[in-house]
Order: sequence, then structure tokens, then C-alpha cells
Amino acid sequence: MNDQTTPAPELPKRGRFAVNDPKWCFRLHGNDFWLWNLVRDFNSIDIDLFADHEDDRPTVYYMTSPHLTGLTAVEATARAGELLVLFNGMLQLNEGIGFRPFRLGDCVERETMRRAFLPYGERAMMKAYPDNVSMLRYLVPRRPLDYFGQVLFLARSDAQVQAILRILGTHGVTLGSLSQVLDTVEGALREQFPKEKDRIAQVALYGSKKAGDLKNFTYTANSFAVSGVDARHGLDEKFGVTDKLDALSLDQAADVVLSCARGFVTARAHETFPAKFREVLVASRIDAY
Repeated sequence: MNDQTTPAPELPKRGRFAVNDPKWCFRLHGNDFWLWNLVRDFNSIDIDLFADHEDDRPTVYYMTSPHLTGLTAVEATARAGELLVLFNGMLQLNEGIGFRPFRLGDCVERETMRRAFLPYGERAMMKAYPDNVSMLRYLVPRRPLDYFGQVLFLARSDAQVQAILRILGTHGVTLGSLSQVLDTVEGALREQFPKEKDRIAQVALYGSKKAGDLKNFTYTANSFAVSGVDARHGLDEKFGVTDKLDALSLDQAADVVLSCARGFVTARAHETFPAKFREVLVASRIDAY
């Protein structure tokens, strides 16, 4: 996890001070080693992780978020699910095919740690971030956001970063999801690199790969004759077998595409995070308005 120095706050645009007082939290299920490390190192203004330690039972891990403040248990459950999709997608991108996503458990009231009552059949449609997220203002954090915290912050406003996280957080690593991720990175570069050859070369450069590696992936992902029902397309002579390209295993395909996507997202973080984060920082609560 790469920390980046927190920029000094400037005169902010008008907004409102972000309130971090969520009533609800959610038990997280998954690899305890991963969760232990994330509770220790992860620092974000969008998601909070904490652990409940007891001597006579295993440690229990929880997730909450400032974006759950003021929501009902049903609304909070819907938003927490959307936030977890982004969180899982970010970890899948960073750690590759071996990552196994975390799962949401019970909705719990933070003050009493009692399970919330969720009326049967009641649902809510919620986005990961509130509609007014661009207006929220924050004091300079005591500890700089780590790389994961930076990426989650960028996902608020960067459509390509959010799309990559949502794809991987929803579908995991498949030939189809990897194709969508590659399409997203290519699409982000289309204006800068109008020629496909130049665009593919830049995508490959992000992952220290060769253009040929991406061609092998596209061949593998598109061809039903090569990948069967996991292929992006059905049986079509247009996507037949050729000896000019190499078919990849899913592990090899993930290495190629996720390496390029990681490079793209890391570049976006280095290029845009400092300025975007500076815009939401204030010296005091009064300065937020």
C-alpha cells in the first residue's frame, strides 16, 4: 500500500461538512488474515473497518461508512452492499485472481451491537455514494489516505475507475469481466490515442506487457472455439481458431489484463488524486460552508 503525502488545504468550494455518525455497521465475512491487515493499514474517508476482539471467541470484523449516516437499516444495507462491490473490486484488481471477495453479514446497530430488524421484503435502491458526495468537505486527515483509500475516493468522480471496480467486484475474474475492464481502459484512451495500434501499445505499457499479449487475450476471450461457453461471443467463424495467436489460460489472461488495469488506475491516482482531494479539504468546520 503506497501512502501519498496529503496536500495542504486551499480555499474550498462551497459545500457542507461531512458527518461521520453512521448508526449501522455490517459484519464482514472472509479471509481473517486479509481482514486483520486491512483493519490495521487501510485508511479511507469512504469506508471504515474495525474489529471486535474477545478472549473467548474469534475476532469479528465489521464494515461501516460515513455514507450510511442518516439512513434506515434497509437503506444502509443497500448502500453497504454497493460499497462492498467497489471494495472487493479494488482488492481483486490489486491482488489478482487469487483474491476471494468479502461478504456482508448481519446489519448491526453500532451503539448496542444488536442485529437490526429488516422488514421482510422491504428493499431500497441506493448508489455507493450519496448524490451530494461532491459537496462533502473534510478536515485534513491525521493519517494520509493509503493507496486503497485514494482509489475509493477517485471512484466517486472518475467514471473509468469506478467502472473497473464495479465490474470486478460484481463478476470477479472471468474472460467476460476482463474484456469489460480492457474495454474501459481502452475507452479512456480513445481521444488521446485515436489509432488503435497506438492505444493498444499504451494499454500494454501500463502493465509492462506487449501488444501481442493483449491480442492473445482478445483472441482467447472472443473465440467460442477456444474458450467454449466462457468466451465473450458465441460460435462464429469470425472468431475461429488460428495458429497465429496463442490461447491463454484464465490465470494468464488475468495477469495480462489486470496488470494493465492496475497500471492505468495507479497512473490516474498519481495524476488526479492530489488535486481532487485538495478540493474537499477545509481547515475547520466553518470553512466548509
